[in-house]
Amino acid sequence: MIADGWRGEGTVLFGGSGFVGTAILRQFPEMISAGRRAPAAPNRHVAVQDLGELAALHGVSFDRVICCAGTSRHVELMEQPMEAALAAHLVPSVRALEQLRERRLRSFVRLSTVLLYDETRAPMPVEEVSPIDPYRNRYLMSQYLGEEASRFYERYFPVTTVRLCNLFGPWPGERTDIIHEVVTQLRRDGRAWVRTRIPERDFVFVDDAARALAAAALAERSGVFNLGSGEPVAIGRIADCLSALSGCAVDSREEPVRGAERIWVNSAKLREATGWAPAHTLDEGLAKTWGAADAPRH
Repeated sequence: MIADGWRGEGTVLFGGSGFVGTAILRQFPEMISAGRRAPAAPNRHVAVQDLGELAALHGVSFDRVICCAGTSRHVELMEQPMEAALAAHLVPSVRALEQLRERRLRSFVRLSTVLLYDETRAPMPVEEVSPIDPYRNRYLMSQYLGEEASRFYERYFPVTTVRLCNLFGPWPGERTDIIHEVVTQLRRDGRAWVRTRIPERDFVFVDDAARALAAAALAERSGVFNLGSGEPVAIGRIADCLSALSGCAVDSREEPVRGAERIWVNSAKLREATGWAPAHTLDEGLAKTWGAADAPRH
């Protein structure tokens, strides 16, 4: 992979206190964090209160940016006013891009979601040219508008949009993804439930996603890239694995499937551009996630 041996020199990361940003900074210790909150990782941090005012970075030497600003709490944003969704996914990256457009950046990497794909029309696995449907809710509309606005800045430097699949991994805070929810229930109640065992989704361990995003920054490519394992995994398999790891029951409520029964992505475009491949199997990633959650708190 093109990022092997690289420590993140000359790169600023926005959103380093979040799930993905934290994983990136921990693997690339020379990368510089910028944002309102200092990250848990020991990387250098530059306090930036607003991505529309980056004066604090004027004396910082960098030529690559990874922007992880935003939120993964898409269920909540579906019912929020449109301005809340736009503030989460359109405004942050556009304000940063506008501030940096005269800077000679070699790359700017930003995040989006594979949920944009229209699973009723797209053959599996979905590719970057597969049909999308951003009009289903406010969250998807904000992500789509963020992608479209970012294309304007490709005239200044390469802008890479990475559409993420379901990420998972150790995290002390609250998350709404299925794996984190089940792990939280198991630790709290000694048992857990899922709505249904049937759906199949694409899961990537967060450390592997972090490596992919760093590699995308080094690839200096414009356009949209999928990030996923390329393997459809049933929710039932997740439940069984976490049940075995915890020694506790994970039951199903047998509710009707919401959305598509199967969706996974083709990440060949990203792999060809970066040489990236996941380093963790699903079982290895789940074991690390459970092991970190089960560790005693001090």
